[in-house]
Amino acid sequence: PPMAALNYTERSPLGVVGLITPWNLPLYLLTWKVAPALMMGNTIVAKPSEVTPTTATMLAELVAEASAEPAFADYAPAGLMNVVHGLGP
Repeated sequence: PPMAALNYTERSPLGVVGLITPWNLPLYLLTWKVAPALMMGNTIVAKPSEVTPTTATMLAELVAEASAEPAFADYAPAGLMNVVHGLGP
């Protein structure tokens, strides 16, 4: 008789996720990392390239603006996405 098996994947939040993005395609690569982290319920600390910091700042401002809306306050609390600027190593 065939053996019965149950396979599943448990996805749970990690807590705080650090995202480092390079200078080329800064918004594209940041959103590529931000979307799955937010969907899983993680808080984000993003470190954009020192050459292209504006896009990460603008995205964080959009997330903060969305969290201020009463309709999204339960889903996007304040401090959900944070940006750290500075030079690399």
